[in-house]
Amino acid sequence: MRYLYLSTLCILPTFLSGCLGLTKDDLQSGDFQKITQSYVADGAAGLKAEYFKNPSTDTQGIDAFNVKVSQKLGSRIDPGLSIKVSSNSAAPFPGSGNSNFAVRWDGYLVAPRSGNYMLCTCSDDGARIILDGNRILPAAAYSSQAARFWGSDSIAMEGGKRVPIRIEYFQNTGSGQFDLYWVYSPNDSNYENHCYGTNAANEKSTACGSSQTLSPEVVAITKNNLVPAGNEIESSIADCNSTRVQLSESDKADPADPFVKQAISLFDKLGSVQTNVYDSRVKEVAQLLRTNKRKEAAQVVTQDPEFYEKTVFRMAAKMSTRARSPTAALNDYIATFVGVVRDRIDARQLLTGNFLYRGKEVLFASDKGMYDSNALVATNDHYSNLAETGIPLMCSLEKMDRFGVGSPPKNFLQTISTANGADMTLNPDPAGLMTSRAWSQAHYIAGTNRRPVQIAFEDFLCAPMDSIRSIETSDEMVGRDIERFPNGPTSNAEYQTQCKSCHGVLDSLRPAFSKLTFENGFLKYAPFYMASGNRKNLTQTNDEVTKMKVSPSNREYSVSTNSAAGYMPVSWKLNHNVNYPDGYFITDSHFENLFSQSTLGSRFGWSETSGDGVREFGRMIAKSQAFPRCMAKKVYKEVCRTDPFGSAFPTELASWLDQMGDQFAQNGFDLLDLFQTLGVSCI
Repeated sequence: MRYLYLSTLCILPTFLSGCLGLTKDDLQSGDFQKITQSYVADGAAGLKAEYFKNPSTDTQGIDAFNVKVSQKLGSRIDPGLSIKVSSNSAAPFPGSGNSNFAVRWDGYLVAPRSGNYMLCTCSDDGARIILDGNRILPAAAYSSQAARFWGSDSIAMEGGKRVPIRIEYFQNTGSGQFDLYWVYSPNDSNYENHCYGTNAANEKSTACGSSQTLSPEVVAITKNNLVPAGNEIESSIADCNSTRVQLSESDKADPADPFVKQAISLFDKLGSVQTNVYDSRVKEVAQLLRTNKRKEAAQVVTQDPEFYEKTVFRMAAKMSTRARSPTAALNDYIATFVGVVRDRIDARQLLTGNFLYRGKEVLFASDKGMYDSNALVATNDHYSNLAETGIPLMCSLEKMDRFGVGSPPKNFLQTISTANGADMTLNPDPAGLMTSRAWSQAHYIAGTNRRPVQIAFEDFLCAPMDSIRSIETSDEMVGRDIERFPNGPTSNAEYQTQCKSCHGVLDSLRPAFSKLTFENGFLKYAPFYMASGNRKNLTQTNDEVTKMKVSPSNREYSVSTNSAAGYMPVSWKLNHNVNYPDGYFITDSHFENLFSQSTLGSRFGWSETSGDGVREFGRMIAKSQAFPRCMAKKVYKEVCRTDPFGSAFPTELASWLDQMGDQFAQNGFDLLDLFQTLGVSCI
């Protein structure tokens, strides 16, 4: 399982692990108190802690810890924030040893009353505190050193308000320790003598250790000094508490009852849930099956988070990456597919929609950068962090309408101010999953953008390349990189019987993807990514323009059309190889489905056969008769675990599946309904 199954409150995830705080009676003006304990609302004491081996000691920026840790050892709930190790002490975490390790705690800091506070640490070696996204200790605090106090400036805090806090500590060699303190004053900020002094380097630091003598006001906190978390996480997991009651021996379902056996099978195949006769839901589903309420029985099963976490996840994962692996890491493609199923959105929008699904903002309160929309386009870190929270996808996802990317890095979809002065802040040609980062990374890298056509047919029409090869398709749009005489001037027959059969299909459709490429970690939109100020360098740009020259001269095309902005209307990679100069030269994103005119192509039931750009290509696919039938076959394969594409698959079942696909289209392309309908058909 990728999450903890909880009855009321879960152990809080990374970034929302618990709360630090004191009661109003605990902390008086001038008191200097050590924060020693914590708890979360389910009664398990502690904050979520992550332990690492061989951390970086880079002091630059709050992200250095995140990106320069060589090995994550694991995570757990820590009962306190105090560490003390020596050469002969036990390791604080399995595998960490007593040197060269680091720990990161995440949670909330809650002030008992409004006023000014100072936080400080006694650490050997380095520590830092990130409060509400801001690093509050001097940079020098995160360095190899003898035990020292380090303190923050005065921080105004509102009583009872939770503020996200991240605490990071690393131990190098020798002895090590870490403790966290704070001191409160309603008016002034002159607490240096409580914790630290200013040394010769004007750093807020002074020695500390086991023999440190603090002022008489110092009181160690020995009881649970933390407040429970609020309701955000409760709300996030409310829909994930599938009603499951453990029955007694006398109340359990009858294992010999055929409907009980069917119920257990339905949980297994449709929900990917392993259950037994002691689960109250088994009796409920068995009774629904007994009374022929099959759809209602499937609805009970799909209320279990495992249905989305495993069944739907697997189907999406296989289509999301180049490896086609059902165990692919969570990414924007998978999250969006799961969200569309959960929210019962018309499945055609998987190919035409202008939205993505991401994790809810509350799950990233301690790391706002991971929630920012820029995080969705630069790396897969947002989804990796979402997976680490352990909150099921069923209740951790939110829909992000209009794929706005804020202020993305250079060379993304927005890179220049266009001629009319407006920044391109949205994808100008969104096409659902086909413009997701995961799918783009898998299929737009290098190449000539024939692969996106091939994979779109395979993923959404269930038509692998071998099934669509057709010598009937016209070759009028076959690119100039395809040799017509591969083995000399008399070898055109080989082209006609082999090369043309693939390229006639692919090349007439690939202009739909002509403005897209994936490079250096980003999806790029060709008219903008070659823009002045964002081109890789002028010489290389000119080289690429030169490669786009064609013969005869009256068909030459160059960047001069838009010389002021300095961009080309299509990605240069589509035209730069010249094996047959008179081949088709792509100058825009208009496509013609010449394959539709062939005998093989006519079977797909096209209602549109031309368009401009990837979104209209997606619409052409989505409006075909083959698309809903393909989705029915893929869902059937996932839940019934029988391959409907094999030669041994019964003809009558294949015909029935086509009918189920047509019914899926008539029912509004509701994928959840399709899963439920087909799920009960195979028990």
